[in-house]
Amino acid sequence: MHTDTTVKSLQGPHPLNTIEMLIGQGTVFQNLLEQVRLVAVADCRVLLVGEEGSGKETLARAIHSCSDRYRLPFHKINCKDFHPNISQHPLQMLSGVGGESSPYTSDQQNETIGLTHGGTLYLHEVEALSPEAQTWLLRCLLTIEMESLNNRGYGREDEIRIIAGTTRNLQDDVAALRFRAELFYRLNVVPLQLLPLRQRLEDIEALTHHFVRMYAGKYGKTIDEISEKTFQVFRTYHWPRNIEELEGLVERSVILSNGPTLHLEHIVRGPSNVPQHS
Repeated sequence: MHTDTTVKSLQGPHPLNTIEMLIGQGTVFQNLLEQVRLVAVADCRVLLVGEEGSGKETLARAIHSCSDRYRLPFHKINCKDFHPNISQHPLQMLSGVGGESSPYTSDQQNETIGLTHGGTLYLHEVEALSPEAQTWLLRCLLTIEMESLNNRGYGREDEIRIIAGTTRNLQDDVAALRFRAELFYRLNVVPLQLLPLRQRLEDIEALTHHFVRMYAGKYGKTIDEISEKTFQVFRTYHWPRNIEELEGLVERSVILSNGPTLHLEHIVRGPSNVPQHS
């Protein structure tokens, strides 16, 4: 029998639009959302910096959805699997000139990704680009910049917007000659820093509520409350995989729940997947 009787209500409006789907009440996170609104309409390149699982791809999708490109494709490239076709003209690779183009073939997915002009390309783990891929991407960007200067009929709507994500301080990689300085400065027009979850303790409840609602709906569960003991443990855990880890943990706890109140006891116990007090 559960002895924890202090609970948190799940009642409240479910977020609907893209910005509201970025969950967080803290001052730092709210300031980040305001920056997202500004860079989305500015249509500039953005470098997202944060630990693994901190929400960089979600933020990139929010920028795309809040921009004038929202009706156009959003594509993600895992840079460690990035194998550019260096024989193809760079303007065809990252723009709509010549119709749809294929910037790379992913060995992992075993398929070619076709990009139409005007969409957004998210470079996941951009620090993992090989030297050859860095050179190719820089060549693409330089070609597009020259084309936009020399061709009156060529505009922003003709090129793909690039948002890059990294877990590293790329300036250190530039200093160590692991990352090309020219490419870094072209990607780093506006850098946005995402805090790790352990530094967003004020947002843990809101994020947990969001994931509980989402997975309760997915698995047909009725969960109205979350025990306070659950939040006590969550606030003292280090969260090495950040929001991604919290989401997975909540999903498992929802699956194993058998009542309207979600308790810590419903979370699978084991040395590698249960929060422990730090």
